[in-house]
Amino acid sequence: MNKVSAFSIKDNIIIFFIVIVLAAVFYIFYIEITKKSKINYSKKNFYYVKEKLLIEINKCRNNEKNWFSNISCEEKLSKNIISDYFNNTLKLINPYGQQAGVGENPGAVQIQLNNKLIILSIDIDASGGIDIEHKINIY
Repeated sequence: MNKVSAFSIKDNIIIFFIVIVLAAVFYIFYIEITKKSKINYSKKNFYYVKEKLLIEINKCRNNEKNWFSNISCEEKLSKNIISDYFNNTLKLINPYGQQAGVGENPGAVQIQLNNKLIILSIDIDASGGIDIEHKINIY
């Protein structure tokens, strides 16, 4: 009888470690899938902001009177106007932490204004470095 119970204990230990390894593999796949999803969401946010900005800028270039929620084209564009438009009017969400989609946090679209130039950048994987950057002439 001792041989049967000793064999059973070895089998149970082996099965236990196989289950642990499978659980670890599934956990790693889950983390990678989640990470890829957040990266894709961040990229979509970036290109959405870029396209919307181009549309709004072209409105003023085509002599329309207003851009960004009825703000006059003659009014100087500011970072606050742009971020308010995307975060509060369009409700853009950052996939990392569910915060504002335009701002300074990792995963959010970052905006810098230099005279007649808008610089858009984003850290899509929240690793601390800028992954995508585009420059847009305002006028």
